[in-house]
Amino acid sequence: MQPATLSGLVAGAYEAAHAPDRWGDFVVALERALGGGAALLFLRRPAASDAGLLVAPSLQAAFLERYESRDFAFDPFEPALSKLPVGGVACPVPDEGLVASRFHDEWMEPQGLLSEGLLLGLVERDERHGTAALVAFRRAGVRSWGARERRLIRSLLPHLRHALRLQREVCHVDAERGALASALDRLALGLLLVDRDGLVHAANRAAERVLAARDGLRIEAGALTAADPADATRLRQAFQSGSTEVFPLARPSGLRRYEVVVAPLPVEPTGLDADAPVAAVYVTDPEAPLDTPDEAVQRLFGLTPAEAALATELTAGYSLAEAAERLGVTRETARSRLKQIFAKTETGRQAELVRLLLMSPACCSGSHGP
Repeated sequence: MQPATLSGLVAGAYEAAHAPDRWGDFVVALERALGGGAALLFLRRPAASDAGLLVAPSLQAAFLERYESRDFAFDPFEPALSKLPVGGVACPVPDEGLVASRFHDEWMEPQGLLSEGLLLGLVERDERHGTAALVAFRRAGVRSWGARERRLIRSLLPHLRHALRLQREVCHVDAERGALASALDRLALGLLLVDRDGLVHAANRAAERVLAARDGLRIEAGALTAADPADATRLRQAFQSGSTEVFPLARPSGLRRYEVVVAPLPVEPTGLDADAPVAAVYVTDPEAPLDTPDEAVQRLFGLTPAEAALATELTAGYSLAEAAERLGVTRETARSRLKQIFAKTETGRQAELVRLLLMSPACCSGSHGP
């Protein structure tokens, strides 16, 4: 075994950990290193309630689908695999039962896979994530595998285990980031994460709407800046100050000014993340309409649909008279409903009611879409 062969395979495994679509390249490279045949990598072996995750570019897709759905239950190599320790390699000797088995006749033979010379390697056995394994099949014309090939598989297994765990961590972080981004998109408050130079690393949907308006805040060369030179200077200083800065920000349109808070993030420099976000920029647009669904208000506070509609209008900043007109009811009807709302929300004044609604999760239940 040439060192370059093993090192290249190891590098391929770690590349696949960061880019899962590269696992197929790794398996093909392993087949070449073995001198031919077909390799089947189980990132997660199938089970009765789980189709698993299989990588086998040299095998036919239809047979892989069959294996995932039902043929795994007839796999005669499962007993040998279950006896292996993590990191172990086996080369089971076929018996008459295998040669005459349904799995051999319906799955192996149609793909030209031989019963002799099979190599099994156990990557990982984990109660939560299932079993990860590597299986290499010989085909006609491929020379018999011996100690060299077993050493190759055995040397790869620890790296495959680490690569698989790394992939899980990367996937977990990506899923977590996606979930957080989705949650932040539901907020009416704009949020941007910036580094010391003001370069924007992330922005929620409310912040994107503010930037799209180009009315006082915008991005230039990837950095957050303001239309007014004094505000732009104040922003740059706030990114690097390490303390919380609060200030209004002028809008060329003449609309009410944005309210901006720049707050430092608890980032510990490691020397490898010099461009990491160091501050969160919170932006409130006083002119933006609130998205507080009537249904959410109704369910949270036990209101009727009519009461919830009135409460939502008041939260949007309308007076009781204006809300009555918008809803097409008399002022007397609006006053009567407001008394019922006060009773159900345990409030006594309109300002107290509006504050309660604005602080409630109802403001996060809308889509806040574009």
